[in-house]
Formats: sequence, C-alpha cells, structure tokens
Amino acid sequence: EFILTPATLDIIRSTIWKPLPCYLISAFVFSMYRGMFHYASYTDMINIVKACTSGGILTAFLILFMRQGRFPRSVLILHTLFTFMGIAGIRMAIRMIRNYVRYSGIAIGEPRNILLVGAGDLGEGLVRQIEKTPGVNYRVIGFIDDDPAKWGMQIHGHTVLGGREDLAKLAKKHEIDEVIIAISSQRGD
Repeated sequence: EFILTPATLDIIRSTIWKPLPCYLISAFVFSMYRGMFHYASYTDMINIVKACTSGGILTAFLILFMRQGRFPRSVLILHTLFTFMGIAGIRMAIRMIRNYVRYSGIAIGEPRNILLVGAGDLGEGLVRQIEKTPGVNYRVIGFIDDDPAKWGMQIHGHTVLGGREDLAKLAKKHEIDEVIIAISSQRGD
C-alpha cells in the first residue's frame, strides 16, 4: 500500500539503527574488511553471503525480541537480501570499473592472432591474463582441445574450435600468427 501510518513510523524509528551493529560485527568476523575490493572473487562472495546471513539472523533475533514478535518477517528477509546485493554490487562494480579503466590500454601495431592449445585451467588463466594486461598485442581467436565435450563451449567469450587435428585448417582459416600451448605436464596413470 506504501502508506506510512503512525504505527509504521514508530516501528521504523525504534528499529532503524538496530541492524547496523549486527552487520558490522558479522563483517568483522568474516574478514570482509581485509579483502582488496578490486580483486573481488568467489571467496569474497562466500564471505559476503556468510556475513549478510549471520547479520540478518542477529538482526532478526534482536528486532523480534525488542518488538515482542510484532514485526513483519518479510522485511527482515528482504533487508538481508538487499544488504547482500548492495555489498556485492559495490564490490563487483569496483572491480569492473578498475578493470575497464586500468586495462583498456592501447597496444601499438596490429594485434597478433593467437590460438591456444588446451581449454583447461591453464588456458583459462592465460586468456584472463592476456585480456587484463595493458599493452599486450594479442587477439585470442579461440582454443583447441582434444576433449570433444569442450568443442563449441566458450571460455571468457572465446570458443573451443576443435581438436589438434583441426589445427592446420583453423590456422589458415583464422590467419593465426602464433599458437600457444597451455597444457600442464601432468599425465594420468
């Protein structure tokens, strides 16, 4: 209804500052202040989830205890979700802006077309490093991998184009200047 009645204003006045200490304590316990925002990662997201969940639970207990259960529970759930989206959104925005500003360096000359052999962890890490390093003059055309299950899949927007037997055909078709091997030396038994 979006109508603020005197009773609703009373609830807001008596509970508006109660969540803050709960979330600050949770953030401290889950080391949210130690992370470098421009390197926000999956581990940081897990810590944000833990901090927001525990902060939301502490807030719910505190407010429901103080208000003797007369408080909309949906507000407590939505508050926790909005807190998570706000914290995670700010951290991801900082990372995206930093990557855009810092890594939009201009390379000199024509970029060299490269093809990566190996669509595993090493290939993914190499593409990520190439894309975020300013001045690198490479254009990743795609991946080659012997695992047919990976063919057609994408890693950071680059397609796994086929297997090693397709290398000569793909090199000619895409005018590949360099082929980079991104396969670990570990072998299965």
